[in-house]
Amino acid sequence: MHQAYGLASSKPLVQRELLRWMFVVLEIGHAIIELRREQAILPIHPAYAEYQPWRIALRVMGRALVRLFIQPDAVNLQRCLSAVDQAIKRVQDADEPFASHFDTSVLRRVKSYLHFIRTSLLDPQSPLAVYGVERTASGVAHAA
Repeated sequence: MHQAYGLASSKPLVQRELLRWMFVVLEIGHAIIELRREQAILPIHPAYAEYQPWRIALRVMGRALVRLFIQPDAVNLQRCLSAVDQAIKRVQDADEPFASHFDTSVLRRVKSYLHFIRTSLLDPQSPLAVYGVERTASGVAHAA
């Protein structure tokens, strides 16, 4: 990033765009790392098995994110938002076998990271904002 920023030293608009991309990649990347960490330390229990709908939805979302960052456009952003929304729904629908306190609930933490990813995708300051996610009258962005 430092090299790219330095090469664009006389181009403030390019620097701004680089920073915007850096932040969205860092934000979403951090959430993905945390999701992977959570999955790596899951207890051995059927509710956390690879075949659970919420685990499948996370993998689908991951592939959608890859497509979005390889080819950022409105279609891939919408696909990604739909995948994140589906993952959130699947996590909400999953049965939590242990206490539902944030510190002891894997699913609550996973849902938190998913909401963070969704918020990052919808950020009006993000470079992804140019791909036209509609806004409601109240100003809250929603996946169209």
